[in-house]
Parts: sequence; C-alpha cells; structure tokens
Amino acid sequence: MEADGTVRERVFEDCDIIGPASIVPIGTENSVIDCSFVWSNENFAQFHSRPVTKDIVLVLGCTFRRCRFADDVDVSRLMER
Repeated sequence: MEADGTVRERVFEDCDIIGPASIVPIGTENSVIDCSFVWSNENFAQFHSRPVTKDIVLVLGCTFRRCRFADDVDVSRLMER
C-alpha cells in the first residue's frame, strides 16, 4: 500500500481478506474472480449500520482471484459494475 492508501496493480490469489476495512475501487480496471464472501445479507446490513471505524483501502488495477472476504470487509463498491 502506498502512502496515500492506494494499492496499485497487485494480484491477490487464494487470500483471506480480513478487516475491518472498506475496499474502494478507482476506475474500472479491477477484477474479482471466483471469490467467496463470508457475510450474509443480514451481516452486510449490520456491518453498514455500525459506526464508521474501518480503514478505507483504494484499489487501482488489482485482481482478486479465489479470495475469501471476511464479514467485516465492505466490498460493495468493488462488486458494482
């Protein structure tokens, strides 16, 4: 991660992504391939109703392949197309 909080052009494979964090994409060059998510719709709603105490990680040109995102990681903006 760079000093400005941005992760650029990295490939994450077979990783457990654990928070608390909010992953925010910059641009459209990011991809999420065959990843799984621990959270359910209920967990997701509870996560968004909590006070904002998570780190924001900006990603640019990153690939997430076969990663597992924990329930305290907000990837909603990363998943938007």
